[in-house]
Amino acid sequence: MHYNLCMGTVMAVGTDAQVAALDDYQAAGQLGCFSLTEKLAGVQSGLVVETTATYDDENGGSFVLHTPHDGARKNWISQGFVADKTVVLADLIVKGQSVGPHAFIMDLRQNGELVEGVTVADMGKKTVGNDLDNAWIAFDQVRLPKSALLSKHADVVKGDYQLLTPDVRPFDLIGQRLYTGRVAVAQAALEYRKILFQKAQAYTDAKRTYARDPHDLPVLSEVPQLKALYTENAAKVADIEAFLTACEADLCASLRAGAVPSSDLVDAIATAKVLAVEDSIAFCFQLKQEVGSFALMHDAGFKHLDFLQCCKFAGEYM
Repeated sequence: MHYNLCMGTVMAVGTDAQVAALDDYQAAGQLGCFSLTEKLAGVQSGLVVETTATYDDENGGSFVLHTPHDGARKNWISQGFVADKTVVLADLIVKGQSVGPHAFIMDLRQNGELVEGVTVADMGKKTVGNDLDNAWIAFDQVRLPKSALLSKHADVVKGDYQLLTPDVRPFDLIGQRLYTGRVAVAQAALEYRKILFQKAQAYTDAKRTYARDPHDLPVLSEVPQLKALYTENAAKVADIEAFLTACEADLCASLRAGAVPSSDLVDAIATAKVLAVEDSIAFCFQLKQEVGSFALMHDAGFKHLDFLQCCKFAGEYM
């Protein structure tokens, strides 16, 4: 996903020349990563950007990329250990004033070696997803050429910041690339939920329980509270899936038309993601309480419940 977001961001806010350069990077076999989330950003992973890119008007103009403290390190960066290029979201500073988050494309490595001033390390063990190569990245006064700014819609011209496309903030267009991710995250949460319930019900359909008549032992699935949970869960999943499908269809139509998604669609996608994940957390936790020791079995699937926590905080920027 990070590689697609890296390319998608260039396509959204890069000039024609910057977009065309993607073909050269691909032909050279270069990999990219997307440096958005910061360590202390929490769920506001796009709006809270403390990495700075300060414009320096001397020598034809350049930017100085800097991580001001450890909490501003880029975090959860997939492919950070191997990427040659990265798109970095940084707070652009011009003439001492912040003009908000902007995207910069830069070399992370040259000839396999990290560029001067860049530090990359493992972000540490997580409760889930330790098979992913999530890195943290820090920048120590890394100088970038003026061409590093993805400048289709905004640029620094003769030392002054200018919006080149009226009423279009670059970050809003970058945010569009996260909408597909939000839909995908919501769908992933529902898929995990469906599989967990399927595995649990297969167990409870076969698990006999106590009854006064030893010749007529009901299965665990027939216990009223569990039966009601299965029924309610199936109905809720169907409703949320229908909502998600409608959001996906509208988003696809908007992207194919090259249009900016409407505020109503943006709100619907955000709602769908929160609804799918929060509802899945609630139902999966309730299921865990109902199936007893089965939830403690290694292959039952409940050990991966933190996957839903990952879904909760993935793809956020507002």
